[in-house]
Amino acid sequence: TLTRAEILMKKPAVVERIDPDDLESYFDAVERYTEAISSVDSLSYQARSDYRSMETSTREEATAERITRKQSKDGNNINNNDNKETTKPNGKKDYLAQTKDSVEVARDALQLVVDKLKL
Repeated sequence: TLTRAEILMKKPAVVERIDPDDLESYFDAVERYTEAISSVDSLSYQARSDYRSMETSTREEATAERITRKQSKDGNNINNNDNKETTKPNGKKDYLAQTKDSVEVARDALQLVVDKLKL
């Protein structure tokens, strides 16, 4: 699993491959990765019970999507790709949006780990 990756990243055989000047930043990246994966796990579990996370679109968005598809079929090519994140009425992101943010943090930390390993 992804949570076991931390153990592998801290094995002596792996750590030996790191430039001694980069050890601190390597271990910081491993720690950020571990925390982000833990957050992803927790948030994705919580998202299962969050109605907003399960909701694929609002009625207005579904109607707009149907109109866009119809216009595309008719030859009126309109690009309506907002990529809008779902927020709750109190302004906080829903669990899926928070999970996406954590996945991006994990991706960035893992990229730094790979760079330090010179793979």
